[in-house]
Amino acid sequence: MQTHYQQKKGDTGPPLDLVLYEGATPADLTTASTVRLLVKSEAGTLKVNALCTITGAPTGGTVRYAWQAADTDTVGRYRAELQVTYADGTIVTYPKRGYLTIDVVEDLGP
Repeated sequence: MQTHYQQKKGDTGPPLDLVLYEGATPADLTTASTVRLLVKSEAGTLKVNALCTITGAPTGGTVRYAWQAADTDTVGRYRAELQVTYADGTIVTYPKRGYLTIDVVEDLGP
């Protein structure tokens, strides 16, 4: 899984497409009831707590998050993770080590 992403301030595309892994194998999301993207600022303020969509075959571990305008309205560095809740109540967080890094950078538009 790539761990560093960049998005321009105010942009809502492209979506964030990820493959979740259990070691070298894509996570099996067949019985996942929800996948949430959690994003916090460096100061620890929760910026995003939103549902992702499972894309492709559930055994492929692929998820997508469609950015909302409020997600990218503030320039800065953010830490992110994905929490998968399975039908039996089990919660698994990805990535297993560390976090994803998301940099929202200034754009040159008006």
